[in-house]
Amino acid sequence: MIAPAGESLQAGQAAWVVEGLPELARYGNVYFDEANAATVLGQLIPAGTGDTIDLVSNGSVVSSGRIETNTLVQVRYTGSD
Repeated sequence: MIAPAGESLQAGQAAWVVEGLPELARYGNVYFDEANAATVLGQLIPAGTGDTIDLVSNGSVVSSGRIETNTLVQVRYTGSD
């Protein structure tokens, strides 16, 4: 998440990420609850005000994010089995 206009996040931006090495695990669904970012002044900004980014490999989406509620984010494995 990039900080909204007029705000500054403590780290400049916030992200909720599922990762794996060397290959992305077939993790099904992962939920991040109470997903908030904090501004420099300590104000909480809910993840639901941001955007999701899909992970694409060889032209196919293998992981996608979805905002369920203002503070609940779902990350879903969509790659082949």
